[in-house]
Amino acid sequence: MKEKNLKIVLEEVSDLLRNQQEGIDLLYNKLNWILVSNVVLLSALFASDCPNLVVGSFLVISIVITLVGFSPKTFKVTAKISDQLRLVDEAGFLVSLINKKRQAFLSNNKKLKRVHLVLRYASGCLICAIVLQFIVIYV
Repeated sequence: MKEKNLKIVLEEVSDLLRNQQEGIDLLYNKLNWILVSNVVLLSALFASDCPNLVVGSFLVISIVITLVGFSPKTFKVTAKISDQLRLVDEAGFLVSLINKKRQAFLSNNKKLKRVHLVLRYASGCLICAIVLQFIVIYV
């Protein structure tokens, strides 16, 4: 019975880790779109007749924040497959594997919160730049 319950817990933890990885991929995709939008808007701004320094500053800040958000981060997964295969016959194998996945999830969660913060600041600067550009054009 304990073995069956441990397998259920392992499946749940694995699903959590998989969903977390999908969330990380989605965040990086959003950061990529923000970066592309910033570059396009910045080039359009400098191609206009009277580029606004404040709008350009917001765009540059957003670009820098986005590039910092893309800085290499190592997200944890679990123990190496070779280590798992070597330890598969031991008594506490499932418990140790579950603990490894739990540690990876918690470690990745901290890094994920930082990427969320970067995304929030970068998108905020982009939104401010767009709003200011519309104000400059139509006022």
